[in-house]
Amino acid sequence: MEISRKKITTEEIHAKETELANSINSLVESNKDAFAALGYVLETEITRENENLLPEEIKVLRATPIAEPADYSDGYISSAKITVKHEKTEDVLALEEAEEEEEAALEAMKLETEELPEDAQARKDEIALARSKRELERSVAFTTMFFVRVYKTFWRETVSINEGICEAKADLEEFLSVLKERAGEKADV
Repeated sequence: MEISRKKITTEEIHAKETELANSINSLVESNKDAFAALGYVLETEITRENENLLPEEIKVLRATPIAEPADYSDGYISSAKITVKHEKTEDVLALEEAEEEEEAALEAMKLETEELPEDAQARKDEIALARSKRELERSVAFTTMFFVRVYKTFWRETVSINEGICEAKADLEEFLSVLKERAGEKADV
C-alpha cells in the first residue's frame, strides 16, 4: 500500500509496522519445530534503517526496538530477515566456549594494561572473523521482507507499507519442502 505521508499518522504507520513484525515472529515460531525436525533452526532479524540520518542517529535508530515508533521520514525502511541455518554441533559449541574464554582473558589483559598489545588485538579480530565465517557457513537459505519504507519523489513524501507476509510464508514453505526432499534423498542413499 502506498499513501502520502501527510494522509497517515505516525501511530498508524507504527501500528502496521508492529503488526507485520508480530506476524513474522508468529510465522517463524509456528515453523520452528518443522525445521528443527530436519536439523535446522530459524533466526529472525528485524532491522530499521534511514539512509538520510547521521551515523550517530542511525546507531540510535538501529537500537530502537520495533515496539517503539520511529521518525518515519524520507529514507526510512524497516524489514525482517529470516535465515535457515544448520543447528550448531557440539564441536562448534565447544569452540565458541573456548573463544569466549579467550576473549574474556584478552579483555582482562586490556583492563590491566589499558590497551591491548598488537598481537592480542589481532587474535581478537581473528576470533571475530572466524565466528562470522562459521555463521555464514551455517546459513542455508534466507528471505527478506520490508515492512515500511518512506521515500520522497520531488516534493511529495510517500509511505509504502507491505500488505502482509504472504511472500515470506511462501518462501519458508518452499525452503521446508526442499529440505524435506534433501533429507529424503539422504535417507535413500
